Amino acid sequence: MPNGVQLPEVIAIDEYKADTDEGKYQLIIANAETHEPIDILPNRRKDTISHYLSEYGSNVKMVVMDVNPAVAVKNIKSTCNYRRSVSLLSLYSLGYR
Repeated sequence: MPNGVQLPEVIAIDEYKADTDEGKYQLIIANAETHEPIDILPNRRKDTISHYLSEYGSNVKMVVMDVNPAVAVKNIKSTCNYRRSVSLLSLYSLGYR
C-alpha cells in the first residue's frame, strides 16, 4: 500500500493456498463493507501480519476472519486498535452473505 494510506475501519482477512518463496499460504485483506480486495500479504506469519497492521491498521475497529488458529486474534490484537473480531460463521448465522 502507498505511504499514508490506512486500512478502513472494518477489514476481512483470509488465507489461501499459494505456494510461494514466502510460504505455502498467502493472506488477503479486503474491505469487509465493500468486499473489495485491498492487499495480499506474502505469507500468514505473525511478524508479517503484525508489521503490516502496525503500519496501515490504525483505523481498524473490527476484523472479520475465519476461525483458523494460524491467523488468531492474539496475533492481531496488539497491532491495531480494533475492538472486536467476528467470525465468518457468525456473520452467516446472522444472515449476512
